[in-house]
Amino acid sequence: MKVVVSLEHRFERTPDGAVWTQTQYPYPFWVPYLRVFDSVRVVARVKETERPAAGWTRADGDGVVFAPIPYYIGPCRRAASPGPVREPRSRAPAPAAGPLPPWRWQRRRPSPPPPAA
Repeated sequence: MKVVVSLEHRFERTPDGAVWTQTQYPYPFWVPYLRVFDSVRVVARVKETERPAAGWTRADGDGVVFAPIPYYIGPCRRAASPGPVREPRSRAPAPAAGPLPPWRWQRRRPSPPPPAA
């Protein structure tokens, strides 16, 4: 059995195909999943880089593969990113941001004037 996990985390991939993370979700994080599932496919934002920065650790490995989606930050940059999000052999959904807190979706408008007396 296989599992697909979508994340709101950003990774980097080197030319040799290795996927790297700075903080969360290194390969040891996925090992418990591999005790239950045959493989793990991670759907996340992945940026191409020549080499990982110092201190970054491998996120992929035996049984853990990545289905990259465009690397962007915020909705404006997503609108400007090239092409649709596609993974040819997977029906994995793109990560969902979840509900926004009210202060993020409410427009900042001045309070309406008080009613006339």
